[in-house]
Amino acid sequence: MSDRRSMLRTLLISSLAFLLWGCPVRSLHPLFTPGQSVAVAEIEGQWRTDGADYRFELLEGTNYRVTVISTEELDTVMYAGRFGRIRGVLYLDTAPLSSSEEHHYLSVHLFSRIDLSGDSLTLRTLDGEWMVKLADTKKLRTPFVRRENEIILTGTPDELQKFVASAAANPDAYPDKSPFVRIPELR
Repeated sequence: MSDRRSMLRTLLISSLAFLLWGCPVRSLHPLFTPGQSVAVAEIEGQWRTDGADYRFELLEGTNYRVTVISTEELDTVMYAGRFGRIRGVLYLDTAPLSSSEEHHYLSVHLFSRIDLSGDSLTLRTLDGEWMVKLADTKKLRTPFVRRENEIILTGTPDELQKFVASAAANPDAYPDKSPFVRIPELR
C-alpha cells in the first residue's frame, strides 16, 4: 500500500508541475554554484497561483526551501532552491529535496525566470518543446542528452548560464507565465 500511495503521490505532483510549468527543461547540474547564488528577501513568504501555494523560506546562506502545496489535491512537495542573476535577470534553480524510496531516483534541476515586483511574482520555466526544436535544427549549443522527445542539459553551471543568457530575449524560450500573488502573513 505504501508503494502504491508513493507512486500516486509522485504522479499527482508531476501532473501539477506539468500543468503549472508545461514541459520544462531539466538539467543534471545546477544553474548556480553556492558562490554565485543570492538571497532574495522580497520573495520570502507565501505566494498563490492557480492550483497551488508556494512558500519560499531562506534556510542558510542563500539556500531556500520551496514548498509547493496543491490547493486542489492537498498534497505537498519540497524543493531545494537557489536564486541567482544572469545579466541582471533573476532566475531560480530548483531540485527535489526528497524522493520516494525508489532506487533509481535522479535529482534534476529546473530553471525558472523570475519577475518580482512588490506583491506580484511571475515564474516562467525554460520550455522543453523549444529546446527540442533547437536540438532538431542543430542550433542547441550547450551540452545535452536526448531521451525520446526530451532534452536534458548536461553542461556545467558556467555553460548553462551562457545558454540561459543567450535564450533570455527569445519569447519562445519562456512562453508560459505563472502569475502569483503574495498571501499576507497572519500575525
